[in-house]
This record gives sequence, C-alpha cells and structure tokens, in this order.
Amino acid sequence: RRGAITFEGQTITYKELGKRVDALAHGLRSLGVGPGDRIAVILPNCLEFAYAFFAPGALGAAMIPINPVSTQREMQHILADCEASVIITEARPMGNNVQAILQAVRPSLPKLRHIVMRGEAMPGAISLTELMRETDSFQPEQVAPEDLCALIYTSGTTGTPKAVMQSHRSMIAPVRYGESTL
Repeated sequence: RRGAITFEGQTITYKELGKRVDALAHGLRSLGVGPGDRIAVILPNCLEFAYAFFAPGALGAAMIPINPVSTQREMQHILADCEASVIITEARPMGNNVQAILQAVRPSLPKLRHIVMRGEAMPGAISLTELMRETDSFQPEQVAPEDLCALIYTSGTTGTPKAVMQSHRSMIAPVRYGESTL
C-alpha cells in the first residue's frame, strides 16, 4: 500500500490512483471522448489534476494543461488553437473567475462539446464527481509510444504561446531515466 500522491495531508495509493484515473477515463468515454480528442485541464494543484493528467492518455486523447491564472485572452487562444473538445476546471481556481471566462469565450470554440467542473458546476456543465462514478470495467485504448499524449504551451514571452507536442514516449522518458540512475 505504497502512497502514490500525498496532497494536503491525504495520501492515495497507486491502486486508488489507478481506479480514479480509470473512473475519469470511463466518464470521459461516456461523453464520446476518444483517440485524437483534446482535453484541456484548468485546475490548481489538487488530486483531481493528477486524474485529469492521466485519463486522456488512457483514451488516446491529448491533455492540455492551462495555467489556472491565465487571462481570458490567453485561455481563448490556447483553447481555440488546441481545438479542445472538453475542458476540466473549477469555477474560481486560485481566485481567477474561470467560469466567467469560459462563458465569455465558449461561443468562439466550435469544437468544445463539454465543460466538466470540480466543485459546484455552472449551468450547462457536468459535475466531475458525477462523471467519476466508480467502474471496474474500463479498458484503455491501445496507444503507441509516438502517439500524441499532451500539448504543452510555451509561455508566449516573444509572441503568442505555441503548442509543444509531447508523445507518450517523451512524457515517460524522464521517469525511465530517473529509474536508471537509482
């Protein structure tokens, strides 16, 4: 029962982490998420961020982390550029009114199908808790090491932020390297 993550005094084991990632992936699949989809994650440090980090990869989808204190202009650019079909967020991460930002930019995001909210969900959004109902029948998609896993946006210091494509191989490489130096 080794701890995988400890956050604010709560520790979850690897088995619990796997079950929660599978539950979120199963919930996302029920929304029609699959290979090639883009899932934007606008969350502060929390356990749910870890679930949202891993679940898209289990579906063959790509995860796009967005800084929860980004401005409306920054979020709109990234969400439109990556063609997010789902956003996982909360109403006011770190005091930033993301709910209002999303309500303002949603009409300019034709690919956006669902907004999933941690905590209280805004009208038209899906509750993350409800989406993560337990399941023990989830089967992940087959992915190749070179398949797209994440789009990580640059800071945009010399212009608009640009997406850096990360494969499953490039995301796991630092872990494998770390294991070889132990």
